Amino acid sequence: GIIALNPYVIMAGIFITPIVTAVMLILFSLMFYYYFQIFENKTHSYRSLLNFTFFTNIPFLLFQIGSEILPPFELVGFAVTSILLVVGLTDLYKVPKKKSIQIVSVLFSVVLIVWIINKIDISRLRRSSQNPVNMQNYSKA
Repeated sequence: GIIALNPYVIMAGIFITPIVTAVMLILFSLMFYYYFQIFENKTHSYRSLLNFTFFTNIPFLLFQIGSEILPPFELVGFAVTSILLVVGLTDLYKVPKKKSIQIVSVLFSVVLIVWIINKIDISRLRRSSQNPVNMQNYSKA
């Protein structure tokens, strides 16, 4: 939202996006925290997981800025983030590479599905706002 021409989108980009991003990073870190405790029987510092998720999400956040111009930039950013997640899970947290790829593939699939649904909803909303229903046609009946 920062490079959009609409002032409401700019304000949302400045004020709402950081809050949503912080909440998502916290949830993302909690997901990894409990994944390690439940499935790997390991305990890692929540703070280290939060730092890990923050730094791996920087490419996604940077590419998200350009998504106002070209929406698929978000997916490119998340693809780079996914690569960093696989590398980090494998090297820092000693998760087997195959399992890291599986975990990140599921995350990427969820993000892709949500992104597609969001783009469909946005295009429907834009079409409906450009073609308002003429109420005079309905009042004659």
